[in-house]
Order: sequence, then C-alpha cells, then structure tokens
Amino acid sequence: MTWICHKTGVASVEVGRVTGSLSVPSSDELSVEEPLEIRLS
Repeated sequence: MTWICHKTGVASVEVGRVTGSLSVPSSDELSVEEPLEIRLS
C-alpha cells in the first residue's frame, strides 16, 4: 500500500528488503515529484 503526504511531498511505500537469499517485507519513504508550471504575463 502506498501512503502519500501531499503537504511534505513524501510517499511511504511497502518494499521487500533482500539480504542474501532472505526477503523481508519493509517500508521506505520516497520523494514525490510533481510537474511545475511557470506562466509569465
């Protein structure tokens, strides 16, 4: 499941951390990128 905080621009996502042949469910935080538009008059 992905949880996004629009106020901080951070998403918490579920990942699988692999060490050798062992995979363990975990969570990680990612930066959310959004398009930027600049208009000049």
